Amino acid sequence: MQNISNINHIILFKGNLPILNKKIDRFIDFLTSRKIDYYLVDINDKASYCSSAFDKYIIQSGCAMFTYNNVGINFSINENENIWSKLEIPVFSYLEDPPTVFYNDYLNPKCTINVICCDRNHVDFVKKIYPKINNAFFLAQGGTEISRDIPISKRTIDVIYMGSQTDFNGFPVISFLSDAGSDFYSFCVSYLFTNTNKSAYEAIDLYLQEHNLSLSTSELLELYLKSPDPITDYVRRQYKFLGMHALDHAGIHVDIYGGNNWIDENEPYSSNIKIHDRIPLDDLLKKTGDAKISLCFIPWFKRGCSEKNFDSMLNGALR
Repeated sequence: MQNISNINHIILFKGNLPILNKKIDRFIDFLTSRKIDYYLVDINDKASYCSSAFDKYIIQSGCAMFTYNNVGINFSINENENIWSKLEIPVFSYLEDPPTVFYNDYLNPKCTINVICCDRNHVDFVKKIYPKINNAFFLAQGGTEISRDIPISKRTIDVIYMGSQTDFNGFPVISFLSDAGSDFYSFCVSYLFTNTNKSAYEAIDLYLQEHNLSLSTSELLELYLKSPDPITDYVRRQYKFLGMHALDHAGIHVDIYGGNNWIDENEPYSSNIKIHDRIPLDDLLKKTGDAKISLCFIPWFKRGCSEKNFDSMLNGALR
């Protein structure tokens, strides 16, 4: 593989998620400002990669591919030949989601992948669980400034929340644990509820230690891949409802831009809490620029942060 320090041509990939495409656009602004050469591929635009311009670009010396959440990493010349592997082009993928989501790509990667994580615990996870990944790095997320001209005293939104409620789809069965993992999940959830500074990985390791369990490599892999996300999804969902109800009971007005999954059928909100549909990111950031306070329920990042914190500050809202 070529020396990373010699990279001077960057291939960028856009996919189907507008928020990630927006981040690519911001990266392009940066590359342009620094006069760094790049080529943009949009998977929804065949002409961007089925062209002589693309063919000529990728055979240059000093190329690397950059993407978010693995868009384009399995790009192939034909069904069996990964283009990045064939041309020895290193891939850099910035993960917006936990690395457990990408196990199909990372257990046996088809090319040389360098993973960039927004939480140092995710870096540790990649290095422990995915030994075939070339390297993993930590890089904090940034924010986007759209509008901060309105003084706090004249802003019309008291508190804004950007984002949907966390989905929870149940706990997957862990066949090699007693009662299919029910006691395991109960332990991990209770531990995180009372130790909110800990990660799901730490809860899992503590359970194994306290129960003196010695698992095979395949069992440990299954446990680490299946259980962290549903554990944190469950805990986050409960804490987000608790937080929103606490604000409601205190008489604080909150505008939620996250859709109807914020509706709590067990305990309906009063008129203090207004639930709006999701809106495009730029429109959302304009509203943040009209909010006095931005409420941030960030993902379960214990050694990292969400871009929402930086979005809030850059657009003048207290957080």
